[in-house]
Amino acid sequence: MVRRGVYVLLILLFIPLAAAQTNWLGESGSCPASECFVANTGKTGDFAKGTPQCVKSGTKIFSYECLSGEWNSRLPDLINELTKDVSSDYSLHCASPREIFPRFDNKEGAIIGATLLNGELACYKLDKEGQRLIPQKDNTCIVRACILTQGSKKVAAFMLTDDAKEKTVLQTFNVNPSSCKGATYKNCGKGIMYSPTKNVLIVSQQPKNIVSIVGSAWNNFFSNKKNIPAQLLPTSKLITQYYASSKGNKQIEAIYSNTAAIRFENYDTPICSFVKQFKSSNPSSLGKSSQNAQLGCNRQKNVVLVSLPSTFRDTWSEFIR
Repeated sequence: MVRRGVYVLLILLFIPLAAAQTNWLGESGSCPASECFVANTGKTGDFAKGTPQCVKSGTKIFSYECLSGEWNSRLPDLINELTKDVSSDYSLHCASPREIFPRFDNKEGAIIGATLLNGELACYKLDKEGQRLIPQKDNTCIVRACILTQGSKKVAAFMLTDDAKEKTVLQTFNVNPSSCKGATYKNCGKGIMYSPTKNVLIVSQQPKNIVSIVGSAWNNFFSNKKNIPAQLLPTSKLITQYYASSKGNKQIEAIYSNTAAIRFENYDTPICSFVKQFKSSNPSSLGKSSQNAQLGCNRQKNVVLVSLPSTFRDTWSEFIR
């Protein structure tokens, strides 16, 4: 005969318990073990319609994805797809579309969004908590854009917000999903690959239907870049920007999450001397002493690692130019 207390114990064993978790800003809250914490709102539902406290595994919120109770950047998966057949002498830059493209040529509705929020275009009209979690500059329907070049090969990739806004973007690129064939990344013809599960569009060789969107970025972006195997990529699950280049034996890789890390290989230039000089001559740009400590440089043989604090959110890429 099983006692009542034992029944209660057995039931509790099969109830998913709430666990302390963090969102992509590092803020803590409680959710069922398989779900991801968003904010302490006590609400449920779609992030775009009102910030929920927790979301299920597999949920995408702009450039982040909930996977088994933990937030991850969607960017590493796209970077791996773009570079799987790349060997040497290439450049890759992934960031927000505002940072990648100098202009939108009247395609703002598809790229940024057609919703007015605080007097500016946005993809979604987020509530106040949503606006705190996703700054307006990141509230775009194409959440990340990448440009890859290797010799004469040029590829642009677009990470889309979610299924709800995907239709408008696909129409802008003249993509009919029903005509796309394949598995994860479907071949849509005319140099276009599309993944409905990952909400990603990859366009090769500048087909005519996207020239106006890519604009001068396609032709001029690479002229100012130094031409990285992914050494830093696995170290951060929440990266929002990425740059890599390889030319001969010289390689650069840079990632940005809440702070930036840049890896130089086989560069003879006195990089650490430049960082030290910058640190002493620009104390105001570093702010707090803890942030000052985050600006550092370390050389080990032919590899230089530079770390930058969060105060370099909009200027860190200047260190790789």
